[in-house]
Amino acid sequence: MISVQYPKDLINYTDHPFTSETGITITRALVDQFLEISQDKPDIHTRQHDPIVPGNLLLSLIPTLLQQCIHVQSFQHCMTIGYTSIKFRTPVTVGQELYLTGTITKVRTRHRRIIVQTHCFLKTNRGTAVECVVKDLYE
Repeated sequence: MISVQYPKDLINYTDHPFTSETGITITRALVDQFLEISQDKPDIHTRQHDPIVPGNLLLSLIPTLLQQCIHVQSFQHCMTIGYTSIKFRTPVTVGQELYLTGTITKVRTRHRRIIVQTHCFLKTNRGTAVECVVKDLYE
């Protein structure tokens, strides 16, 4: 885990690898709740045998896992402001555990705002499921 007092201190951890401490297991209930909210219900996500987890559900789990990897003690607000270079590499099915690895690739200061860019890999026991770049804004 990377732990710093202030967001600007993350610049000292550029290219430093991180890994989530615990994973998130994908349950059928989690998938069903997401499908109900999103109304994204094609057969690939709803079939009884090995339904594929929606990509947007996978992306929505990244901030939770990222908080296990990077801990900043002093800030007023933090929000994810963007995902870029999203690549879905391996399908994820119900019952698989996900964990996150990655590196901080850029830290920019603009006025009182710090933008932290991380290159993230959402992984299962079958390999990388999602690869993306995440931008978080700290104030």
